Amino acid sequence: MATEILRPNGNGNNIWDFHSYTLIDDAIEAPSTAGDSDLVVCDRSDDRVRGTWDMSAVTTLASVTSCRIHLRHKGDGYTDPVDVQLYIGGSWESAIALSVTSSLAWVYADFSGSWSSSDFDDALLGLTTDSMGPGDEYQLAVAYMLLTGTGAAVEETAGVSSPRRRFQQIGIRNSK
Repeated sequence: MATEILRPNGNGNNIWDFHSYTLIDDAIEAPSTAGDSDLVVCDRSDDRVRGTWDMSAVTTLASVTSCRIHLRHKGDGYTDPVDVQLYIGGSWESAIALSVTSSLAWVYADFSGSWSSSDFDDALLGLTTDSMGPGDEYQLAVAYMLLTGTGAAVEETAGVSSPRRRFQQIGIRNSK
């Protein structure tokens, strides 16, 4: 099975006070402890409102059988679970509640199904907190989706690392 990572690349609804996808660290993956400097923040004025982010496009998978959403987050006074949702193929998958602790920690939510890569064309990551007290905050440092599925039409073969090399191996040459 092949894998591919999708990262936030746009603000779905830009509803939380500090919501910008640019605050979610890129190129950080579990179990790294990096990614503490910029945080997306949800406070009492945003509680019980789903914040959403657009995700990057699928480029290497033809079909997807699982999507694991990784979050590195914490609560500042907030300790209730956060609901994680995946918008895919035109509808929201059921929410999965993930625990929140007082220090940054990795958590993940697993979604499984049988999707084509085009089902992820308008994929959204959605997060919803429970009600918060005065001064409480939910803080998100890193978020990404790890997709597992089958590769694109030109699959990698043993010892062949690119489509160009595959064409060379079977005798097709560029005319340049």
